[in-house]
Amino acid sequence: MNPKLTVSQAAAALGVSEKTIRRRCVSGALNCEKISTPTGESWVVSLPAHAAATVAVASADTIAHLQTLETDVAQIKSFLAGQLSQQIATRDDVAQIVGDQLSPLIAELARLTAENEKLRSTVTAATAAQIEAKWWEFWKP
Repeated sequence: MNPKLTVSQAAAALGVSEKTIRRRCVSGALNCEKISTPTGESWVVSLPAHAAATVAVASADTIAHLQTLETDVAQIKSFLAGQLSQQIATRDDVAQIVGDQLSPLIAELARLTAENEKLRSTVTAATAAQIEAKWWEFWKP
């Protein structure tokens, strides 16, 4: 007894499109039957034994290929995770160095800001004193 295959499996075994399989089912060129499924009717195809064996080999090859791909993806993920960890560590080191360099600069900025405010108040007081002095007494300190 030949296994019953889906249209896509039969197309893969015969190396044709799914549309071609459906046309061959309608024309009677292939041994097919329509079955009811929850989503509607679909074809199942009975292929000769040699064609069904091709599907089994293709499926085994596909599974082996998928396993190889999964292994490759896992290796790539591991590599990328390592690279990302290194970049994060480097970024953290740079942030620490920059923070260490900024601390004294921030303290100096605070000191200069305070000094600037003192000078500004001195200049403001001197300017106010000059404005209050009579213009003809410019020689007096």
